[in-house]
Amino acid sequence: MASDLQKVKSGDPLRIKADTWNTMIDAARAIADQRVRMVAPPAGGTPGRSVLYIRNDSGEDLDWGDVLGIAGPLITPDENETDYRLWTALMGDTPDAAVHRGRFAVLTEPIPAGAIGHAVVTGVIATRVQMNVAGHRFADVLDNDATQLDSAESGSAEILWAATPEGALPETVSAIVRIGTTETAPVDARVSASEAIPATTNRWYYTCIEQELTETGWADKSGGRTFTECLYAGEAYNDGSGVQGNGVDIDGEDFPAGMSLQPIQGSPVVHLWPCRLVVDGSTVVSWRFYGVVNAIDGTCD
Repeated sequence: MASDLQKVKSGDPLRIKADTWNTMIDAARAIADQRVRMVAPPAGGTPGRSVLYIRNDSGEDLDWGDVLGIAGPLITPDENETDYRLWTALMGDTPDAAVHRGRFAVLTEPIPAGAIGHAVVTGVIATRVQMNVAGHRFADVLDNDATQLDSAESGSAEILWAATPEGALPETVSAIVRIGTTETAPVDARVSASEAIPATTNRWYYTCIEQELTETGWADKSGGRTFTECLYAGEAYNDGSGVQGNGVDIDGEDFPAGMSLQPIQGSPVVHLWPCRLVVDGSTVVSWRFYGVVNAIDGTCD
């Protein structure tokens, strides 16, 4: 067959055998099939973001900017390994905050119930966000709501822009978000309050207020965030006996009676670091800080 596939020069008579023609048709079909499988960037495709096919299993017709929790692949390796590798498609459900936090897609087009369409899983996209607190910079899924995201102190979508709410919060506003972004840089904040962690000894939750450095010193940041249930790493192994995280042996002979370990005092400005945790199957962000020391205070007996 290879000998039948000969090139011709300009002016040569063109005589195509049936076998040669059929080979050309088979080759053309193979190329076309390969292009279909490779799939060019789908509707809504933009450099820097990932757009995939998703089936709307929410039971409701959805619009662009709506949100589906990712339930798994539409085609599994057991069903068709080739298509699983070459044609990534997802199943999408109504968001469940306990399951889909950090695992969602935003639609780039209307998708009727049971139909397949396009959605962004990483990158920048326009959507809607329920703003709960002015100054929130992140968002994630809103439980049992496919029409919008939910603003928060942390989340897997960074709010790049949001329309100004017109009334009392919470309020749904138009927004542009970047999916797949989690805060990793430290935030300057002052320790403003403390509360004992239940069922522990010498460990506290801290409230911290975001700061900015001005010409006259540190100040509460305008529109900044308030972080609750922050943890001080130096207290991680405090258990109410022996040497505590500040290096003091509270059971030592020279430790004065009537004295005790105290939460962080004096409103110091600290670096808050975000730490990703998995709680009951859901990814959350816990804020921690270092570099300060617990005080000892009380009344000597």
